[in-house]
Amino acid sequence: MDIIACFNQNKRDSYWNKINKGISNEVKCKELFNRTLQHLLLEIKLTNNNVPNNYYRWIGYDGIGSGVSGITSGIKTEEAKSLPSNKTTADHLIGTVQIGKYVHSEFEKSGFDIDYMVNTWLYENLWLWMSIRVSKKEHHKDNILRNVNSIEEKLSLKHYINVSELSY
Repeated sequence: MDIIACFNQNKRDSYWNKINKGISNEVKCKELFNRTLQHLLLEIKLTNNNVPNNYYRWIGYDGIGSGVSGITSGIKTEEAKSLPSNKTTADHLIGTVQIGKYVHSEFEKSGFDIDYMVNTWLYENLWLWMSIRVSKKEHHKDNILRNVNSIEEKLSLKHYINVSELSY
């Protein structure tokens, strides 16, 4: 399964175009991401480019306003499909700290170009905030590895070592 293609084909535009309280997610995400990047610039300056993980975690959870559950990808484990929602949870595929670190790296590569990051980069990389629905039992560190895999490995689901089959 090509996770990014699945997300982009099935969820990205519906999420991006969704209207909530008279405002589209596109507008909301761009506004929040703009502020996130401005705050990240300040954090980089204040910490002499030693941004703490809790700051990166914040970017992963709320840097675009997607919240604790991220952006629902529609991908679920077989176990999660058969359970009520209170027995499942949304797992950030990439991990919140890793999302923040990747945003920082990409921001730096862009020459700290906020306009580019907000108006071009964000839409193309919205998949970073996607989540996969798993059972609460599966969402354990022995089943889904944390802090050991690269983004490329996570996109290949190598950190999902003991979960039921995934499907869209």
